[in-house]
Amino acid sequence: MNLHHIPSEIICHLLVDLGLASNPDEGEASWPVYREQFPDRPNNAICVFSVEGVKQGRTQIDGEVQLQRGISITVRSAGKDSGERKARKIHTKFDSEVYRNIVIVDSASYLVEAISNLGDVLPLGKEPESDRSLFIINAIATISVVELGTGT
Repeated sequence: MNLHHIPSEIICHLLVDLGLASNPDEGEASWPVYREQFPDRPNNAICVFSVEGVKQGRTQIDGEVQLQRGISITVRSAGKDSGERKARKIHTKFDSEVYRNIVIVDSASYLVEAISNLGDVLPLGKEPESDRSLFIINAIATISVVELGTGT
């Protein structure tokens, strides 16, 4: 089923719902989360990117393609330790707390069945122009639209 929003936008809202990030539109926020591109400031921030997913096949009844959406989360921080802690917290919560979460974006509702990490947190080193540390989490997410009145 086609989504009304790109996966990175849905996961941004999920990170806020889980208390792992804050909405950058709400003033001075701790660990604001952005979609597809970091702004220059603040130093401590999270950015979610939509990347290639995994096609699982098609359903037998109607031929609908089953797709796990690819996501990549980059954590940027002024200090190496704080960035790694934040990235590991996100990584752990994906494994332990994301199970059939309802996420609302604008007027659309989504069911995030699960997020599966594809590996460990990867340190990417430092940004050459700013000396900020970068960490990345690659994962796949099972996301579907929740149709009003049906529960799925």
